[in-house]
Amino acid sequence: TEIYTEQIVGSVRCVQETGTWGNDTEALLFHGTRQNDPLIIYEGQDVGFDMRLSNQGMWGKGIYFAEAASYSNGYAYQNGKTKWMFLASVLIGNPYPSPPNSALSRPPVMPNCNQLYDSVVSANQINQTNETSVNNSQYPQGKRIFIVYDNDRAYPQYLIEFA
Repeated sequence: TEIYTEQIVGSVRCVQETGTWGNDTEALLFHGTRQNDPLIIYEGQDVGFDMRLSNQGMWGKGIYFAEAASYSNGYAYQNGKTKWMFLASVLIGNPYPSPPNSALSRPPVMPNCNQLYDSVVSANQINQTNETSVNNSQYPQGKRIFIVYDNDRAYPQYLIEFA
């Protein structure tokens, strides 16, 4: 019970310091599967996306989602003239704004807290104090990339077919 009490006290301290508690913010985001046939995901036995099919990217090996369909179009699965991409429900929670960092394998720990951020969101360095922002010129609102590192944080809602 001591360990359990310490976890509760630590979680309460984290909420007090960060103002967050198990944030389950959900977003509808686009996902292209590149060379992986989306039917593997859509008709597969597993529910949702599979980290084992992920490639190393600018924010490490994770499952990448975009606010803009035009961005995911570059990663859409293509067979002949037909392309496919997903519109997915993604639990972004409390995202960590990060410039590209290919060493990431999970979201980092929140400052003064023993709890991980829920996801990572594209950001650039914006000033000398090392603060980052998700609202900047390279990744403006609507063009951000979200990365999750757990299969259960995203679910494919729709498979979009287009030419």
